[in-house]
Amino acid sequence: MEGDEAVLMALKIFGQSINGPDSWAIRLLPWLRAAGVDARAAILLDEEANEESDLMVMMRQAGVPIVFQCSRNMRDDAVWFMEQVASFRPGLFIAHHLPEAMYAALNLKQAGIRSAMVMHSDDPFYYKLLDSFVLAGEQSAVDLVVPVSAFLKEKVAESLEGRAAVSRIHCGAPRAEIATNWEDGDLHLLYVGRFSLFQKRVDEVAKALCMACDQIPGVRASMVGDGSHRSLVESVLQSTPGGEKVRLLGGMPSPEVLKVIPTAHVIVLLSDFEGIPISLMEAMAAGLVPVVTPIRSGIPELVLEGETGFIVENRREAFVAAIRRMRDDPELWNRMSRASREHFEQGFSPETVIEAWRKQIGSRPAAIEFPRELRFPVHSVFDSWVDSSMAKGPAKVALLFQKWLWFLWSKLPAGLQVRIRALAKWLMAHDSTKPSKA
Repeated sequence: MEGDEAVLMALKIFGQSINGPDSWAIRLLPWLRAAGVDARAAILLDEEANEESDLMVMMRQAGVPIVFQCSRNMRDDAVWFMEQVASFRPGLFIAHHLPEAMYAALNLKQAGIRSAMVMHSDDPFYYKLLDSFVLAGEQSAVDLVVPVSAFLKEKVAESLEGRAAVSRIHCGAPRAEIATNWEDGDLHLLYVGRFSLFQKRVDEVAKALCMACDQIPGVRASMVGDGSHRSLVESVLQSTPGGEKVRLLGGMPSPEVLKVIPTAHVIVLLSDFEGIPISLMEAMAAGLVPVVTPIRSGIPELVLEGETGFIVENRREAFVAAIRRMRDDPELWNRMSRASREHFEQGFSPETVIEAWRKQIGSRPAAIEFPRELRFPVHSVFDSWVDSSMAKGPAKVALLFQKWLWFLWSKLPAGLQVRIRALAKWLMAHDSTKPSKA
């Protein structure tokens, strides 16, 4: 496949896990290729990943050309991304949310390469990326910032004016081959996501599912996923009334998840924050009714209270009350199920996503010249991505110290990390983007 429309996407694989942004990439690249865009992936592998990792296998199965190498350090990884861009000559380099790829984009800026950063979430990490790579310095590393929700776009658009274009593009989801149906039997609740306390609050999700199953006759639940807090979920299910009605299905590839979704009737998402939840879109495509917490990013676009789903104020009584309403009124569930599927079709289908991305792909450059001097600005030694490959002398010592700080952070108990992150999130108030100094 050769033509003016060409995209190279940067990815990094951590072990065998596939997260939301990975699921997005696995779908977007084949969608673009089917539309005639030469879409490829450049993939870094961390020390626990290899070329047989699930994401790599799924990319190959989808017919997406890939190049990969094992991650080394920030400088070498950035140079490797630059080499792949120079070799492929894309009309758009999607740096995703990888600092390595953002440094590559910064250094290729003078060669005329158009690049994009994707904001997948309302996590402070993304605002810090914007501060460092878009707002700091003489010029932005990327030409385009792509928030996945209307909230995220509204949040960053004003501060990015004059620095980078901003275009909201939903992640989208595939159409469901089979729609759910509920005429009799149990109302089946489903959670799909990481088993993590941070963001996902998976312990509270498990307790909520147990409470609904215990207090409402004719309700059962399933949990699809895996993660560092699986043992905690297992403990909750074993010790909480109703836990015997909640099945743990474990982690599974996306195609298998899509087979499980139509067997359920309600999709449950009780996170602290999101971008625009892919699991929710996948479920709504099959007609599942969402029951969610009032997450400010993504949820207002997907869940219309009382029409396409329920937004509950807490993970206990309010959650159970919403489930009880549908269990007691199957016709209500049927109306909301139809509305959920129709709402997905109106704004979150593959065609909508493909059209939006194609508008951002520039012409393929004839040739790319490497810059004579590479730039690796360090804005703070506390940025998690910086390392000692990026500096010399006293700065190198500072970055080595930073490396040990992050190592010590990784050894803290998960619960303490969650509390510290929550405090940092409160202090930042999601407002870390600062005015440009340029």
